[in-house]
Amino acid sequence: MAVGVRPQWTEKLYRPSGGQDHLGLGSVSSDRILPKLAPGINVLTVHPRYWSLYTFVLDEFWRRDLPRTRRAFVEFYRPCEAIYAVGAQLCDQPEHERYGRLRGVVGAQKASPYAAQNREEFDPQFGYMESDLGGYGLYYATTIAAMGLIAPALPGTTLSFDAPTPEGRVVAAGFRSAVADTVYYREYFANLTRPVPAGVVRDYIRRACLCQLQTDTAPDRELLRDVFLHAGPEDAPTIRRATLRFLLDLADQTNGTSLDEDAFRQLIYFRAHPDGATYHSRRGIQRTARRWRLYQAREYYSYALNRLWAYLCAWGLDASVGGSRPVPLTDLWDHAEAALDFAQLVDSFDIDDPGFQATTPIVEVAAWASEVANVAGTLDDRWDIQAPLQEHALYRWSRGTSQGPATIPGMVTLLLLVVARLGAPATAADHAMDWDLVTEGGHARLAMSRFFVQERRQSMAGATIGQLLRVLYSDYVIRQHQQVAVTKLPEDTYRFRREGDQLRFFQQHAEAVMNSSRFEALATTIYELGFVEGLGNDTHALSDAGQQLLDDGDLPDRPLSEALALQEQP
Repeated sequence: MAVGVRPQWTEKLYRPSGGQDHLGLGSVSSDRILPKLAPGINVLTVHPRYWSLYTFVLDEFWRRDLPRTRRAFVEFYRPCEAIYAVGAQLCDQPEHERYGRLRGVVGAQKASPYAAQNREEFDPQFGYMESDLGGYGLYYATTIAAMGLIAPALPGTTLSFDAPTPEGRVVAAGFRSAVADTVYYREYFANLTRPVPAGVVRDYIRRACLCQLQTDTAPDRELLRDVFLHAGPEDAPTIRRATLRFLLDLADQTNGTSLDEDAFRQLIYFRAHPDGATYHSRRGIQRTARRWRLYQAREYYSYALNRLWAYLCAWGLDASVGGSRPVPLTDLWDHAEAALDFAQLVDSFDIDDPGFQATTPIVEVAAWASEVANVAGTLDDRWDIQAPLQEHALYRWSRGTSQGPATIPGMVTLLLLVVARLGAPATAADHAMDWDLVTEGGHARLAMSRFFVQERRQSMAGATIGQLLRVLYSDYVIRQHQQVAVTKLPEDTYRFRREGDQLRFFQQHAEAVMNSSRFEALATTIYELGFVEGLGNDTHALSDAGQQLLDDGDLPDRPLSEALALQEQP
């Protein structure tokens, strides 16, 4: 299958957001770690059928006698997507209703109220979104190119505009066959300058909707299965198949339990859910399951640091009377060390107060945390999710509004638990092939491995928990925030600035959240490709194709390759 390259004219897939990722930890997950786990599937490219739709529209553009320019494509493309966005709001098929509200529809924010007006006809020229290339330019083009379905018009090529590859034309033909006999395609699609009757839009979307890909009658489903299982550069298809198979294994073993992102995080990390569902990776999937566990460890680690940062911002605004005066660092150290009283934290978890304070050695606190969390087992074993205090429980607890200074010992405990699970040098040696996820980010983006080494050295030197906290705030929070904010200039994203031995705080929103795990995109992909029922349902049985992919690691049919071979025959 042809290997695509990144179309340089499209807008960035992950547009910079000045108000997010203040420690630079989120970009490590979204731009470096998750692409190693789920290449071609991300939070912005949720629905596989958009691969068909956009390739189809591009192919239709090239089949017509039109100027091969960006402007000409925009004029041709936007009415097509506008009507599709409206249609997705009008779809009345049973598969659509299973979704409730179908998320991830491009242009839905404006198309939804427009469609709700119960109009007799819809204007294909209505402004469904500001970007002139809509979802194609904002989200999908880069991924579709990487899957080998389009050839982007790059400098040095003979293309004046993006064009479908031979593989792309086959996928486009699959979508075309789904809608070829609709009135919309026969009478309106070629010249979308006049309003389209509502009945025509409804008839079209019954064949074309995103939800219809997971039906047995969708002619492009088998083609897209082939794309998702086998397309892309280098080892991307192998990795993607492994993750899809891992998701199917997880779905199969948790059939009877509704899954969402929160449940997903607990299952991939602890291999268990508080409601009783458990997961044990089958043979051939262990490494993929292990790498997803390491990913979630990074999320707990990143969240703890971001939560310490957010607490500092809130405390600083209070201490500086809304930012009206700088706060001496000595005030922060005094407050932080006083906060290392674990009484309020353990009371929240109904655990006996260990009596720790800032002068308690790190090793004592680490040993206590390991005991109450029942830390035991290897990187491939199930971990105790029912322990009185563990990583996800701390994460949930910290999201409340009344923790106050107890946030500090809570997040330090969370960090020490991640170290207890993964930080031993022997663990790194035993799993060297997977340790790239732990070292990802390096020094500049606070790799977990950096903290493991630093914590181990401090513990061996007899350092106290107060000394560890000062390192965390000095190097991992204050200095890191300064460095990240500098890289975003001239946009001002500072929540505080260091001025000598003082901090000056600014009245701006400061929140700590986990990054998306891509669970919704992954779950939608395997559902819409017809491998499994919706994971949000209590029951989500695998289809025959899903079971075969799980059992064999691949599907034997290669319809895309077969179609290309037929085209090449004389």
